[in-house]
This record gives sequence, structure tokens and C-alpha cells, in this order.
Amino acid sequence: MQTKKNSTKKERFSRRTLYRAITAYGINLMVLSFVIVVLCSCGTTRYFQVKTEPEGALLLKRDKWAIDYPVKSPENEKVTFLTKSEEYAYIAMKRGYMPDTVIVNRESPAEVAIRMKRIEGVSTELPPKPNILQDKALLLPVDVEFFWHKGVGNLDKHELDAEQSAKCAEELARALTGNPAIKPCQSTEALDGFRVSQNSELMKRLFSLNPAYLNYYPKPVVINDLVSADALQTVAGNFNTSDAKYLLMVYCKSIRPTSGRIVGNIIAGSLAPVFAPYYTPSAFVRDNSTLTAIFIIDPKSYEVIVFQTIVTNYDIYKNEQIEKLASEIFTLLEQKGTSKNYTFSTIVFADMIRNPLIKRGC
Repeated sequence: MQTKKNSTKKERFSRRTLYRAITAYGINLMVLSFVIVVLCSCGTTRYFQVKTEPEGALLLKRDKWAIDYPVKSPENEKVTFLTKSEEYAYIAMKRGYMPDTVIVNRESPAEVAIRMKRIEGVSTELPPKPNILQDKALLLPVDVEFFWHKGVGNLDKHELDAEQSAKCAEELARALTGNPAIKPCQSTEALDGFRVSQNSELMKRLFSLNPAYLNYYPKPVVINDLVSADALQTVAGNFNTSDAKYLLMVYCKSIRPTSGRIVGNIIAGSLAPVFAPYYTPSAFVRDNSTLTAIFIIDPKSYEVIVFQTIVTNYDIYKNEQIEKLASEIFTLLEQKGTSKNYTFSTIVFADMIRNPLIKRGC
């Protein structure tokens, strides 16, 4: 009888606890909603007309989180200031001009004029957009870094497999040069300076670029100052005997979990209810993936004229996966980088540099 009474008391206690939790959650939600409504009602909405001199500049807006994103309607740009001290920055970028910034607040005039200063000696003309599959390109040594993901959950590490990296690079180069528009470079052993995995300064410059800004940086992005004279001479010799008009550089970083990690994660996942406070679901997700960066370079000026990226949810351990990636690269080149699957936003690309998938020595 005593046990029954205790059980009834526990049930009542559990119900009261549940009701209290639900009530507390509802109150917190109502308070949060009220705060949001109050903030929005107290905010001031302004419309700005933003113009750049000269015209044709890339116009960006930076909010309080210091994130740059393109302005959608510069002729009637809507901004809501939630506080008196809140500010927004408009940034203009154009080839041949110094970038300029204008900061606005709720008291600023509606007309915003951004006047950029000319950079002497830098042409404002952009190189013509290449059609690789028609104009043809010389393929620089394909650079692949293949990593094994080891361990279980958060107790993990990424280990570079040099032998598998070389094998994947060879197979991907073979798949790419199977297209008559892609010509292989000769004497590739002399061109290691073009491999970003072996040239830290080249990697730093290339992966600090934002693909969306490439045609709007103040000066052309060139790489010949980061590559040895011998490598440049070797490339020049290749062009003297080729009908190609461009250089094509391909870099891949691929990750494949080991079988031990897959089995270990399955076992650890089954024990998740026991270790719920210490369980992080994202640490147990299979991360077969490949990041591919594609650069098209003018062999006369060594300017990077195209930079595109592809992120796939498969690694390139097997030949059929390498063939699939090569096909995706050709599709990107045919569409000239307009495919929705391959376009990176400013925020996403900025995060790529810090992501273990792209970071050296991950």
C-alpha cells in the first residue's frame, strides 16, 4: 500500500514538473516575442539611394556583424536601424580603383554617393571570359590531398595519405586530359611550384580570394611572383608547342572515414542514450567529401581570371568517383560557373578557409 502511495506521489510530482517546464517555456517564448516586437516597433526604417562614381562597381553592405553581402536595390535600399547608435557600411569595389566605404546611420541623408579614386597604371578593362572547351587549356599538375578520417566521434584525427594522394592526382589528370580541350603539360616534375599543397604562399594568395569579387579587386590577381623562373620557363615551352590559350589549375582535398571509424561510430551511436549529456550527433556523421578548386589562368600575364569551387558529398578513393568528379568539372566549365550547385556566397567561402576540409595539416 505504501508503495502505491509513493508511486502516485511520484506521478503527481512528475506531472507538476512537466507542467511547470511547459509553462516556463511558454512564458520565455512570450517574453522573447514581446522583446522582438518592441525592438522592431522602436526601430527606424530608412530608404537610401546609393550611387557609385564611376558606375559599374560591385556594391556591398556590411551590417553590425561585419558581414559583407551584395546590395539588392541600390536605387531604393531599405535599412532598419534598431538603435540610435546602429550603423551600416556601404562598400564599392571596381577594377582600377581603390575601394571606398561610406557609413550611414538613422540620421544620414537619403542620397549616398561613393567616389572611388583611380589607381594609376592599372587598367580598368577585364580579360575576356574564357571558353575552355573551345579555346583549350594546358593542365598544370593536378594537386590532390587525400585524408583518412580516423578515430570515433570527437576523438578523431585526419591523416594525410601521400601515396593515395599521388594516385588520385594521376587518375584525375588522366580523366581530365581525356577531353581533347584539355592538354597535358610536359615535364610536370619541374612544375611543382604550381601545386598549392607544396607552395604555402601560393595557397595563401589563392584561397584568400572570394570568387564573387574576382573581377572587382582593385588590381588583377597574378601568381607569377610566387612561382620559380624555371617553372615559368617550362610553361612557356609547353605553350610554344601547343594551341591552348589558357592554363588550368585543379586542386582537391578529399576526406574518407576509415572502416574502423565507421564501425566505431555505429557502436558509439547505439550507446548514445547512456551517454546523452556527452553525445554530439554531428561528430558521428559520415563525412565522405571532396573540395575542388578550379583556377583558369592567363599564361601571358599569369592573372587568375576564373576561380570556381565544387564541393561534393563523396570522396575520390575509387576510379568511378574520380570519373564522376571530372564530369562535374567539365559541366562547370561548359556552364562557365553559373551552376547553382557551384556558386559560393561570401559567407560560405570565407568559412572554407577555416574549415578542416581546406585547412592544411587538418
